[in-house]
Amino acid sequence: MKKLKTSFCILFLCMMVNTLTVYAEDREVGIGGGITFKGSADIGPAPSPPQNTDKISNNGPSLPQTGQKSDMVLPSAGCGILLFAGWLVLVKNDEIVYKEVYINNIKILEEKNMKCSKKLVAFALAATMLFGNAIGASAANQGGTTTENKITFQSGGGSDVTPPADPEKPDITISPDPDKEKPTGNIGELRLDVVPVFDFGTQDITTTAKSYFAILPVDAVSREKVPYYVQVTDVRGTGAGWSLTAKMTSQFSDGTNLLAGAKIDLSNITSKAQTGSTAPSGLFEGTLEYDEVNDSTVKIATAAVNEGMGVTTIRFGDTARNGDTPTADESVKLTIPASTQVYANTYKATIKWTLGATP
Repeated sequence: MKKLKTSFCILFLCMMVNTLTVYAEDREVGIGGGITFKGSADIGPAPSPPQNTDKISNNGPSLPQTGQKSDMVLPSAGCGILLFAGWLVLVKNDEIVYKEVYINNIKILEEKNMKCSKKLVAFALAATMLFGNAIGASAANQGGTTTENKITFQSGGGSDVTPPADPEKPDITISPDPDKEKPTGNIGELRLDVVPVFDFGTQDITTTAKSYFAILPVDAVSREKVPYYVQVTDVRGTGAGWSLTAKMTSQFSDGTNLLAGAKIDLSNITSKAQTGSTAPSGLFEGTLEYDEVNDSTVKIATAAVNEGMGVTTIRFGDTARNGDTPTADESVKLTIPASTQVYANTYKATIKWTLGATP
């Protein structure tokens, strides 16, 4: 009998320690859903939240959320109380047995004592089984759950206009002089956003051949000079690549007179893509000349497969803003032959910039 009481005490203490330990523990299970995004990578309104997202089935036992106490607390505490009650019964019966030793015969005492012991053993087994079931249920609840979360991308649609980017830092937008850098306002999955308008300033008339460099644009915000550049946006999401060409479609003219033989040399061509994208690897220097007979198209840049995705700038030379050797001041040059007769007027020529859907 004394050993049985000791066993009940040990079981009770174990149950109480287990209850306190379990109650102190919090468990987290991260469950996420799916969501499908639609729309361009360009700046624009946020996409509407999806209506039909993947969900976790609600069938079966739910998992505890952050801060929720373990389901094992109540069963553990209950078992502890039962064991404590059993121990009290054992003590009470033991006292009765010892009191009756001096009243009744020994045979009756032995039978009562045996009956009491059998009941208490059955009670201990039942409590042990209940405790085991509580542990099993808690272990099942502690199991992790994995989910496969997703996002689906589609072609940008091209419903938005990409603002002018810094030609040397495409992740930053700028406000260049529109008389020297023309925003196109184009939309579409593959588009030209900004094209240069070369301005060679006001020059004196001479009788010799002369070369003139284009005056650099100025950012209206920072008041810094920036290179002439072309800006391309590709949100097709195919990585198919693209090509950029230029062609002088008319000679410099004041409306009456032409600058015969005038040509524009483009040099020091460099490309930069926004962070996470690869800049075009094909960059070509060339000369723009008006030719009524032959095709005078000049290739400027080609983006191979998986290049030129997102926003890309192709600039003519560098400035010293980023510690580079300044070359932009001499990267766009107009040359007029000495034999060309020049009048004191403003001359203009047309250049067509074309973006192709393949390299």
